[in-house]
Amino acid sequence: MTAATVLLSDDEPVSASDFEADDRNETDIARVLDQLLTRAGNGPADRRSRRVAARTEVAAASSPRSPQPEPELVPDNAEEDLAMVIPFGLRFNGFEASLNLCALGPPDQKIPGQRVSNGSASGDGHTMALCPLSRALGRAGQGSFDSIGAPKARLPHRQDWNMSRDIRLRATFDRAAASYQDARPDYPDELYSDLLAITGVTPPAHLLEVGCGPGKATLPLAREGFRITAVELGDALAREARHRLTGFSDVSVVTSSFEGWQPPAGAHFDLLYAATAWKWVDPEVKYAKAAALLAQDGHLAVWNADHAMPTDFDPIFTEIQKVYEEIGEGHDGPWPPPPPEDQPDPMAAEFEASGHFTVVATKLYVWSLRYTADAYIALLNTFSGHIAMEPAKIEHLYREIRRHLAARPDGRLTRHWSAALTIGRRL
Repeated sequence: MTAATVLLSDDEPVSASDFEADDRNETDIARVLDQLLTRAGNGPADRRSRRVAARTEVAAASSPRSPQPEPELVPDNAEEDLAMVIPFGLRFNGFEASLNLCALGPPDQKIPGQRVSNGSASGDGHTMALCPLSRALGRAGQGSFDSIGAPKARLPHRQDWNMSRDIRLRATFDRAAASYQDARPDYPDELYSDLLAITGVTPPAHLLEVGCGPGKATLPLAREGFRITAVELGDALAREARHRLTGFSDVSVVTSSFEGWQPPAGAHFDLLYAATAWKWVDPEVKYAKAAALLAQDGHLAVWNADHAMPTDFDPIFTEIQKVYEEIGEGHDGPWPPPPPEDQPDPMAAEFEASGHFTVVATKLYVWSLRYTADAYIALLNTFSGHIAMEPAKIEHLYREIRRHLAARPDGRLTRHWSAALTIGRRL
């Protein structure tokens, strides 16, 4: 029996039992921990007294040893803008789980030299304390630790994976489950036609979707007659997907992270795909696991829906960008960004670098949609960065968006979208 606890403050403990789950087995540990860490990472920004600690306690199955000291919590004056992460490999009752824990602390605070925990499930009451990661050991995402605190090498394709940020943000989408399907754009029909033509898959081939959300990319392929297993981290999003896919008996939705999902024995899929979701999966896991789940010569297909800035983009976004700068949420890099046709495709390089896939096709799709103020704000409310943004910032941003659009005769803006489809064949 295991229990995970995150202390948001001295009197606000939350535990895995606070979250709905059918059972606490290995297939949902990662999902529960994601939810715990989301709660821990999105408290009010002005709560300077917030203390963050994480403990994994293994109940005694034999004679208990002497009590272990309580872990030292992060000091009250910790710099909250420095979110550091310590990933551990844990073993619970014979299975392994990858756990990324977010710690807040000043950059010069050192990790204690003693062993943190052996992470075993022998039932001897071990407690694993969360300690801030020192600057000497690198910034978040540049290394990892095993269960006894030994540093492990960083993988080459990990440079864009900020664990501290991503472990929080990837679970925020569940809060937008009710509005996501209608607010987000549909992917172009041409994308699906190209996907099927390039991969050669035909019904009733078995497809695996990673991060299906409410079914945005599941429904079009279900209507084609494919068997689909869709894996979704968020409880609410998974429920929404099941509701929308009720009429498709060959489609099942599993509530789990992809990393923690245990497929049925012997399961193999003809195509694994992820729509605006692949970036949220741990790069140390996703390519190897995808290759292992695909049939011989099976394909992996990934695409995102991104904000595109062609040469004729709507100038209102330059004005809105100034507001983002005012609230400290500005765009990284030059403004405006390069047009979509000049943007590199980092996914193709990532496929090849994984050693598990060779790229067989890439294709870019660009389209535009018109939005009223209400519709555009509904869209923004489905983006992780906006969901997690402080209330004062979001209120100012949305007020300015409404003010700018109110000055236009039709009260609308044009937003361009791009989707870069990358398809790889399993080696």
